[in-house]
Amino acid sequence: MSKSEISIISFAGLVGIVGAVVSHVSPDYFVASYVPEDGLVEWLTVVALLFCSGLMAWRAWTLRSQRSFLFLAVTAFAAFVFFFGAGEEISWGQRIFGVETPEWLEANNRQKETNLHNLVIGDISVNKLVFSKILGVFLLFYLFIIPITYRFKPQFARWVDNKGVPLPSALYVTLWIAMILATEFIVSTGKRGELREFGLTFILSAQLLAPLNPWIYKGKTPTELAEPVKWW
Repeated sequence: MSKSEISIISFAGLVGIVGAVVSHVSPDYFVASYVPEDGLVEWLTVVALLFCSGLMAWRAWTLRSQRSFLFLAVTAFAAFVFFFGAGEEISWGQRIFGVETPEWLEANNRQKETNLHNLVIGDISVNKLVFSKILGVFLLFYLFIIPITYRFKPQFARWVDNKGVPLPSALYVTLWIAMILATEFIVSTGKRGELREFGLTFILSAQLLAPLNPWIYKGKTPTELAEPVKWW
């Protein structure tokens, strides 16, 4: 791991450990002061998502003359998704700028805020459908199925590389699992999700700095992609 990766993971681990301890020692303080709306942990999550967005946007720009349209589109779309996630996290600055929630959103948003992930349409919760079920299936493929197939199928590996998909190494898959399990079974309050989001976005930040296939961002020609893979 590079010094940047170690710094990011160490910081995330420290904040996570302190949060877990506080959730047991003083659950009320944990909810009201450690992971509240617009609190430090939430803003750190936003910073991590903006970092990921900026990193992917920068990669798309610097490789614009060396990669295919699809490679650049995938990279730019990732930048957009991370930026969208940051905006959703703070309800697009609604509380910062004192903007009132539009009437339709107020009527259909579980928290009466200007965001999409808390929408409830009929009996369908967007948060549960998209950010729990669909995201869960996506993570199953992204963390396990695709990297394993990538490791043993060279043709598939070349296809993934040429599409610009940065994959997690086994180390980062382990960190993802550890963070999910730790926040689920160690943090003692119902607000554990805020701490989980913080931890996972920081792990993602470090992971994108050093993906399993880092050569896709090193200015090589498409035929030079898909080098021998070191799983760790």
